[in-house]
Amino acid sequence: RKQFEIDNVSPLTRANEAFEQWGERRQFRRLRRQQQAMETENGMRAALNSYTNNLVFGESYKLNADKQERRRLIRTYDQLPDVTSVVRSDLDLRDLYRNQILTKMDDARAECQYLKESNTDEYDELLSLLKEVQAACQEWFDFIPEKDKREALDIVMAEQKRMN
Repeated sequence: RKQFEIDNVSPLTRANEAFEQWGERRQFRRLRRQQQAMETENGMRAALNSYTNNLVFGESYKLNADKQERRRLIRTYDQLPDVTSVVRSDLDLRDLYRNQILTKMDDARAECQYLKESNTDEYDELLSLLKEVQAACQEWFDFIPEKDKREALDIVMAEQKRMN
């Protein structure tokens, strides 16, 4: 605030803002506890979330859109998306693919259990589900730069050699 500036915000407005912030923080902590409980039950969820939670985004981005798409964005929104919108969109899409992976894996487990119990050789549905898991995994991993994937693979291979 500037020196000698008069603050016209009422005490009620300040109290309301403080209450809203408290509620948002409380909601975030509750959601985080739920997420941690789900991660404890599902190692795949924990691994995907761990990567996403450790992402660091910069203060700018490069828009990979052609001229027509840029024009459409500017006409529709009077501007290009800001960094916060781009990051939020990126994280939402990662969560969408993560949820697809987890849902299809659950479906595949259930189908596998059904096949074991029914003594049938009809594997078409299971194969279809596993292909959908693979496609969702590919979409999720496509967010990761190739350099990072190679580096991670090198670390895993070195660790595997060390253990053998």
